[in-house]
Amino acid sequence: MTDRTFKATGGWGDLICNAITGDVVEYQRGGDWAKEGDGYDFIIRLDVDEWHTYWPSGDLFAGHDILDFGTWASDGSYCGPEMDWRENLLIDRPELQKERVA
Repeated sequence: MTDRTFKATGGWGDLICNAITGDVVEYQRGGDWAKEGDGYDFIIRLDVDEWHTYWPSGDLFAGHDILDFGTWASDGSYCGPEMDWRENLLIDRPELQKERVA
């Protein structure tokens, strides 16, 4: 990773993404997702703008779960972030509430 990229981690591996655009620059497969077409191959961009809106004081470079981001797929479709996951994260880690305050 460089100062212009960040990592989003998930069960199928890690996505290294451009910190400004959210474009996926590398997919590091994890677990049993070793062949092309598996895991996160279809994700081409993470929604960093929406993430910054939700977490205005958050540190994009601190390491986050893929579930915390909306994603664009190679077919042009968009899937929003997992809001249940975010809500549970705030319950489990109340110290993150300060990142929600602008």
